[in-house]
Amino acid sequence: MVIIPAGVGHRLLEDLDGNFEMVGSYPKEKSWDMCYGRECEEDKVKDISGLEWFEKDPLYGDQGPVLENPT
Repeated sequence: MVIIPAGVGHRLLEDLDGNFEMVGSYPKEKSWDMCYGRECEEDKVKDISGLEWFEKDPLYGDQGPVLENPT
């Protein structure tokens, strides 16, 4: 499992064997929002920087390693 925090650029360049799977997880009452580095996206970037860290570890729940150091 790989956890990519909001605001970190990422993309799949090539799926060599066709078995890649991805699941997105978002804070309650939030949804995904794509940014492409365009000048008109400043408001989106500001919104991303205001997101809080995980309340629960996506894999382990209430006591997982994601919660140990959110910086």
